Amino acid sequence: MKHLLILIILFIPFLSDAQDKLDESKCAERLLEALDQSKENEFIKAYLLLEDRVDIFELKADLDRRQATLEERSEEVIPALQKKAAQTQGDLLEWLSEVGAQEIRAMWITNVVFADLRPADLAAASRRVDVAWIGLNTPLEPEMHEVGETGISLAPPDGAEPGLKAINAHKMWELGYTGYGRKSFTSDTGVDPSHPALSGKYLGAYVPADQAWYQYNSGNKRPFDCGYHGTHVTGTILGLDRQMNDTIGVAFNALWMGGPTLCGVGTADNVEAFEWCVDPDGDPSTIDDMPDVVNNSWYDPGLSGGNDCQSMYTDVLTALEAVGVAVVFSAGNEGPGESTITPPKNINVSLVNTFAVGALNGNNSIAGFSSNGPSVCPDTGSLAIKPEVSAPGVNVRSCLPDNEYGLLSGTSMAAPHVAGAILLLKEAFPYLTGEDLKMALYTTCTDLGESGEDNTFGMGIINVYAAWEKLVADGNLPVPPIAAQRDLMPVRLDVPAVNCDNAWTPVLTVRNDGFLPVGGFQVNLTIDLPDPIILANEWTDTLQPGEQKTLHFPMLTDLPAGRHTVQVEVKMAGGSADDRPLNDRLYTRVLISNQVTASARWEQLSTLKACAGKRALLTSPYEGLGVVRWYDAPLDGNLLAEGSEFVTPPLSQDTTYYAEVAWSGGGITDFIPDLATEPASLDKGLVIFPETDMNIVGCYVYAAEKTGCVIQIRDFFTDELLDQQSFLLEPGKNFLDFNIDARSGDPLVFIHKFGKPLMYMEQTPEFPYEYGDFYSITGAYEDGEVVTDKYYFFYDWEIAFEEICNRNAVSVEVGGPGDLPVADFTLSDSIVYLDQGGTISATHQASGGFGYLWRFGDGTSSILPSPSHTYQEEGLYTVSLQVAGVNGCTDASSKTIRVRAEELLSTSTGGPVEAAPDPSWFLFPNPATSSVTVVSSTRASAFTLLDPTGRVIQQWPALAPTGAAVTLEMESISPGIYFLRMITPDGLPSVRRLLIQKP
Repeated sequence: MKHLLILIILFIPFLSDAQDKLDESKCAERLLEALDQSKENEFIKAYLLLEDRVDIFELKADLDRRQATLEERSEEVIPALQKKAAQTQGDLLEWLSEVGAQEIRAMWITNVVFADLRPADLAAASRRVDVAWIGLNTPLEPEMHEVGETGISLAPPDGAEPGLKAINAHKMWELGYTGYGRKSFTSDTGVDPSHPALSGKYLGAYVPADQAWYQYNSGNKRPFDCGYHGTHVTGTILGLDRQMNDTIGVAFNALWMGGPTLCGVGTADNVEAFEWCVDPDGDPSTIDDMPDVVNNSWYDPGLSGGNDCQSMYTDVLTALEAVGVAVVFSAGNEGPGESTITPPKNINVSLVNTFAVGALNGNNSIAGFSSNGPSVCPDTGSLAIKPEVSAPGVNVRSCLPDNEYGLLSGTSMAAPHVAGAILLLKEAFPYLTGEDLKMALYTTCTDLGESGEDNTFGMGIINVYAAWEKLVADGNLPVPPIAAQRDLMPVRLDVPAVNCDNAWTPVLTVRNDGFLPVGGFQVNLTIDLPDPIILANEWTDTLQPGEQKTLHFPMLTDLPAGRHTVQVEVKMAGGSADDRPLNDRLYTRVLISNQVTASARWEQLSTLKACAGKRALLTSPYEGLGVVRWYDAPLDGNLLAEGSEFVTPPLSQDTTYYAEVAWSGGGITDFIPDLATEPASLDKGLVIFPETDMNIVGCYVYAAEKTGCVIQIRDFFTDELLDQQSFLLEPGKNFLDFNIDARSGDPLVFIHKFGKPLMYMEQTPEFPYEYGDFYSITGAYEDGEVVTDKYYFFYDWEIAFEEICNRNAVSVEVGGPGDLPVADFTLSDSIVYLDQGGTISATHQASGGFGYLWRFGDGTSSILPSPSHTYQEEGLYTVSLQVAGVNGCTDASSKTIRVRAEELLSTSTGGPVEAAPDPSWFLFPNPATSSVTVVSSTRASAFTLLDPTGRVIQQWPALAPTGAAVTLEMESISPGIYFLRMITPDGLPSVRRLLIQKP
């Protein structure tokens, strides 16, 4: 018995090891890499593919054998997948809940569950008999190789882009096929819905928003682009600016659906987008809600290596093919090496299942960056060859956000040519599956490169007209295109960048694209508000075929501030039906501002003329929030100066300047936080979503005790570190002065990254907190995740917006010849200290003048020749002098002066003395032993360690950039009291007391 007991005891550790062991045969390579780099309690984003799944390959084969209709496919495939998931996921979901998994998302497009799990729980999951495969859930990456003139609005051609003709799209147009009534889903960074080439083509103008726009777990069903990639891709598929006759899209009469799948979590968002698009309306018996093609110009970095062949994408893509949806991929921009097609399109389970598109430079040579095959999955013949086809992909001109156009290069630009070709074919053969249409394109390419199919060009460049001819030759009867005798459409709704005084005057361009004259029609304009505004106007104008007219609505007043969705619908009068009702609507967004024109008065300081070759002093009496800015043009132009006073450059002729205010817009101030009794730890914060370009001035935090802190500002989508700022906090309420610019549509995360814990609001928040429609706080940030049950740290935000409604002109008249005065002066000091009186003496050195007018930058003035002035507050001030000459003209000059509370370093006692705390830097630990870390919000030019007598002990060179934490070694420093002196970029010293202790 004693020996048996010893055996049992010895066996226990081995049993434990077996129980904890990871079954690596079930794990993707990228997941294993993530596990190797993870910490014990770190959550890893993963997906668990269940063993028991619908045999989608067999189900599809059966549907193909029966030549099932599209309706039959939808009614059989979708319920079968949903039923399998409902029957088999219960035990796994219960287990995930028990082990504390986070972000659990169950899907049915294949039998898969996404969850964030700790390493030990992932190991346990790998040993479950109901789990077949575990992969990594990671953010997707757009495939874009090269940016051309992206920010330049190129002159639009009066016709079509050359790439469209290279694939023979124009020959389909000549037959009457333009993609009318067909739908494309752009799975990308989103789409800008207001672009003039796209705004009339958004499906959401005809169906509920949640059937046209996919976005996980968001009440925001309004389209947007978190970058520009998706807008460019969509333009190539179907873009057309009718007002400019600018054709940039293959199927320019089609409609688009979209989703920002490249802006979110990653694989999970992407797979759920695929799931959504096969049944957007939630009814498997309907098929008109599904897109005809899904364009994918991205890759999934969570996949890598040969085990990509086992990923869930094989089931997912086959499911889409089974219901009839075509899926198109960019091949990747990792060429020209072998097997560089990016995942998941680097595999083949059939000839056209993962339909990868290479990029051509022109129409006959491959782009050097275009990825090559073969497939990473072992196979022979055509199943081993990648890509499938090629299309134009170099210097492709298409849409960019903010009504721009630009050139991009990449396989991302090639794939949408193929997606557009699918839409043209689908209009002609609406009863065929996406696989049928891809096969037609695949087998009719114009061969390039090596004879036959190869791993560079695939089958060659697509020829959509040849594909149409083949489908007809195979016995498929094309549906004739709709003869548009009556086809009235809204072409463009003019929406200024901003509409002030809570008012807007809509201006609409309408076109008759039919063959018959149209006499009289109705236009409905709807602004989406809690109480929608609907304008219905009858127009008696007669439009001839091809004619356009501009219609002016009456001014709308008392509109609420913010960004609002606007839809326009053109209806035929007299009950006549429009032959093409799917181009009768237009969707866009309008920004209404409650700022008023001339929000501040502007005046010239003197009624005298400025002397020729001399400078003038301009001033503003504006005393509100914000800062006065001076420009040389009424719109855009160059920013010349900031502040209430502006000394012009020397003037040779009459000149007009323009002033505006960047003003502060309050922020979230409608609650006072009921602070938790215990402060929260690090790596927490808030997510701010700007709806317009703005400056985030700052906010308040509450500190439990005196501490330094570092706040990181990161891009929400990319996690890129945009800025890092340090602050010294006192107990209680502290203002953090960020002064960081934010762009519309680019969410930011503010994270408490270093320092002692901060206080937070204990009560349950009510996200989102909104300031009109200018910005919103959408959630809290906690250890890498967005949560909505906490509100962390940052309160009473102050946000500054540009004066966007009007600039006020100030004209400067330049005088003639004569004795010219010269304005010049000196100041007694460039820096003064309030604790020493805060007084400066100004001495004029002017000549040729008889009158003097001084301004000291704090609202005070003097007419004495050489005055003194005492400042009351810290700050940087502009001191200016204007001198009048006997000939009736003036000259002006200015200097700046810094006012500080007290001198930061004094030697009155023979050594360094620590002054009032300078919040720009701090050090820790203090007392220190072997080293001390310094964090500075400014870049220090040097550091010096002094003893109490002022003797230099040690020196260090310049620190790293702003906000960086730098460690100074103190190992050789004897115990005692020291002073660490920092020299700031403007040459000023700042001192901190430091105690060195040894163990």
